[in-house]
Amino acid sequence: MGALLDVLRNLSLGNMEKGIFAHIIKNDPLFPNLPAKTITADPYKYSRQLTLPPTGPVGSDGEIPEGVPTVTPVVVSIKRYAGQTPYDNFDLATTGDINPNQIDILLGSIAQSISHTIGHDLVHGDSSVDLLRFDGLNKIAAGLPATQRLKTAATGGTNAIALRDLWLAASRLRAGKLGAFAIAHPSALVAIQDKFSTDTSAAMKMTPNFDGSEVFHFGRIPIFESDFVSVTEDVDGVDGAGALTSLYIVGAGPQGLQALIPEGQGKAALVEIIGQREKKAGGIVRGQIHLGLALHSAYALVRLTSIDPTA
Repeated sequence: MGALLDVLRNLSLGNMEKGIFAHIIKNDPLFPNLPAKTITADPYKYSRQLTLPPTGPVGSDGEIPEGVPTVTPVVVSIKRYAGQTPYDNFDLATTGDINPNQIDILLGSIAQSISHTIGHDLVHGDSSVDLLRFDGLNKIAAGLPATQRLKTAATGGTNAIALRDLWLAASRLRAGKLGAFAIAHPSALVAIQDKFSTDTSAAMKMTPNFDGSEVFHFGRIPIFESDFVSVTEDVDGVDGAGALTSLYIVGAGPQGLQALIPEGQGKAALVEIIGQREKKAGGIVRGQIHLGLALHSAYALVRLTSIDPTA
């Protein structure tokens, strides 16, 4: 297991296949922070930890607390995200002097579109509605213990996010802490920045990310923007019924959230250049990646709902 990009470097992929992944990783805030696990069997079966076994202090000749952790079996499948775009031989020939890498440009546009689709599914994916998509954070959080789903305190008659809300949400993250990050809608992040950027006690600060860009941090937790986080939720996080939003705190790692990558030649990604279409003077560029998502512990995801992004 390692960072997604490092795992891909070690797979038997061609340069174009590695390129489509690299493009997605570069343009998506999630994937650089998400560890990846290669799997040899699809579907992937694992147990998600829901509660810990009991422990406690024991005196001389005392009884040692005994019990087993509560787990739930989970089965997830690798999903295929793909797109294709046609090209015309005449266009390639006449634009070659200006830009000789037209095929690469087309492939980059496919990769960018795939990135958007995966970004949407990271939040809203629901395999019970569409079997072709993996379950996203909303669907996963709905099946976790109630302790992992919090609401803002809604003090003063508003749902403005308070420092207490963030600290309480972060305290519920007990797995994957070393790789923890948060996801919020840009409007919610602006509200958080406006509210806490001058409060040094809140440990709010702009800190360089892995690529040198500035990312707003709450303590050691970076908060990344995602346009796909809804801003039309009600106080219970139901979408389409209000004007509120959610913030997700995610723990990444072996006990937290992981990307799943199929191991083997040509199984993680595939790029095809189909050189000739019938009755067309051109071909098709097709790109696809194969990806899954697994949350190994309930303690690695916290959803904070009922945030007013304007307050």
